[in-house]
Amino acid sequence: MQSDNMDYPISVRRRQDSRSEAGCDISSPFVPVPTVPIAGPYDFYHLSVIISGSCAAFSSIIVLMLMWQHVTHFSNPKEQIHILRICWFIAVYAIGIFIMILVPRTFVYLQSVLVIYESYALAYFYLLICQILAGPNAASQRDVFLAPLVAHAHRVGTSLPNRDSFFSPFNRFRIHWIGVFQCPVFMVFMTIAASVTQATDKYCLSSNKSYYAHIYVQVLQIVSKAAAILGVVHTYLPLRRELRRHRTLSKLWAFKLLIFLQVVQTFSFSIVNSRKGPAIEAYGTLSQIDILIGLPLLLVSCELTFFAVFYHYAYGTILYRLTHEQQQAGKRYDTPGWGVWIEMLKINDLVNAIKFMFRINKEVHLLELQMHMQDASSERREETVSSLKPEGDIGGENRAMVEIVESA
Repeated sequence: MQSDNMDYPISVRRRQDSRSEAGCDISSPFVPVPTVPIAGPYDFYHLSVIISGSCAAFSSIIVLMLMWQHVTHFSNPKEQIHILRICWFIAVYAIGIFIMILVPRTFVYLQSVLVIYESYALAYFYLLICQILAGPNAASQRDVFLAPLVAHAHRVGTSLPNRDSFFSPFNRFRIHWIGVFQCPVFMVFMTIAASVTQATDKYCLSSNKSYYAHIYVQVLQIVSKAAAILGVVHTYLPLRRELRRHRTLSKLWAFKLLIFLQVVQTFSFSIVNSRKGPAIEAYGTLSQIDILIGLPLLLVSCELTFFAVFYHYAYGTILYRLTHEQQQAGKRYDTPGWGVWIEMLKINDLVNAIKFMFRINKEVHLLELQMHMQDASSERREETVSSLKPEGDIGGENRAMVEIVESA
């Protein structure tokens, strides 16, 4: 599998010369470069292909086993469909990393696509929190989307006052929602920008100079991810007591830590690559492609094996397994069949959540009216019950009326 050196056409060599003059010292397209063997006959490139392929197979099998357990214990489809989407991210990411290591020329394009899917998985995690708070009997998707706001209002024992205040529950909810769901949209634009600039030799993976798009795309992606993670965390923290039973903290760490490690490693390798000296390649064991692409991706590939195993705890099926008493009462698991895999790939929920950003003011206003009407109805009912309870013993007719009112 040793790669032979290639004689590029004159047009390609001229393009590489112009890139070097501008400060980009990496050739395009990215191709593996033979280096000194480090493990028997294998150099770093071929060894990383073997290791990443093994890790991808292991991670995919482990997470597919977890997904199959959910499909065969489908007792709460509205929650478990989001769990399937989140778990599927591990398999997609592991296989994508293997392809990028095997074929380095696909790195910029495929990495950008995987970043989009990563933002999708984070958005689905937020929707999972909303669904848990709304419960399995939520009447509509609107009730699911507004569940964090309603839960917060119930927790503090109030409605949603002071909408004009920046620190009101409504404004915090709106900021968190926009922070989470801007990420999938923004990452699509970043993917287009990275692909176009890479095709026109304006990306330059090895340079952080302002002349190239790489530094801008990388920084903007990190900022967008950070805003999404903060939106999820700040939604979870005030409601952690309500979410504790579902191991939401473990679910959050399983996802947040993976993204955090990736962001830190990307930033660290970017700094090292921009300041690399002769010591890094002194022994000829690593090529420039290995340093820029192979080594960082190999670390992520190995880390994914740990997260694939940890997902069995964080996203396990223990909460969705029917007890003996439930089965005796006649409750059964849903049998979605192969259609659940098609449903998992649909993005209807995500699209509706993104559209919800633009009508969130109207929806919260309707929620306020609904909550005020419920409060007024409760007050009138309490006043009616009090008027039917005179001092002393209550007669049979009044007692029956009180029972009717209290049951309303």
